[in-house]
Amino acid sequence: MNMERLFPISLWLLATTALADTGMPLRDPFVRPQTELPARTTPTPVVSEPDFKLRALLVAGDNSLANIDGTILALGDEFDGYRLISVTQEETLFEKGANRYRIPLKERTSR
Repeated sequence: MNMERLFPISLWLLATTALADTGMPLRDPFVRPQTELPARTTPTPVVSEPDFKLRALLVAGDNSLANIDGTILALGDEFDGYRLISVTQEETLFEKGANRYRIPLKERTSR
């Protein structure tokens, strides 16, 4: 192989290996999306529940929904002054002022 062909190939190999190692971590495509809004720097204690009932949940990452007394809420929505900040398969987490309130999805009892 002559030198005229070897030089451009070696230059191309050097450039591609230098660009491939950028040092930035890659995002794992199989990680579940976050279902809670970013936490505050100082966590607040969870206290007793408000007086409304959680009827249904739809867990879909940032598009999660909760049915509170017949009203459908998305993350960040407010209901009677309580802001919805998290939806899991078993409960919701609301915030009012400096307090957080956990509302569980209660199973139906047989009649």
